[in-house]
Amino acid sequence: MKALVGAALLFAVPAWSGAPPAKPALAKNQTKPGPLTPDVIKDVVGEHRAEARRCYEAAAAKRPRLNGKVVVRFRIGLDGKVSEAAVASSSLNELGVETCLVTSAKGWLFPKPKHCAVEVNFPFTFGPPKASPPPSPQGPTADQAPEEAEPDVLR
Repeated sequence: MKALVGAALLFAVPAWSGAPPAKPALAKNQTKPGPLTPDVIKDVVGEHRAEARRCYEAAAAKRPRLNGKVVVRFRIGLDGKVSEAAVASSSLNELGVETCLVTSAKGWLFPKPKHCAVEVNFPFTFGPPKASPPPSPQGPTADQAPEEAEPDVLR
């Protein structure tokens, strides 16, 4: 049986004074410690944003108005590696981009799930760059902030 997993954040107040200890740097393809939450999944996928962008840009060079959403369904095995990946749905209708995203996802490495493999439906939305309004002296407003995709995490 598959169940949708929600994310809960727990905060702990450290019992030290001064600056917190520095986080150790992670080598490329080294997993982050901690539970496999939707936010962790978003972070790992975000680390591969440039790969996804290159998939799109290769096709957009030939079709400048190419836009749409591709939902990639992938399974994170007990070792943290993506064991399966496929296109769950697509309004982009560009096989080259879809194949590139699936191939890319198969190389991603996540923290190891605690109890079982995890299936994720992750949406990627593509389109030509929007003409941006002149920058505000106060910085970007909420409607200028980039959109964040919310993955569906199934166990």
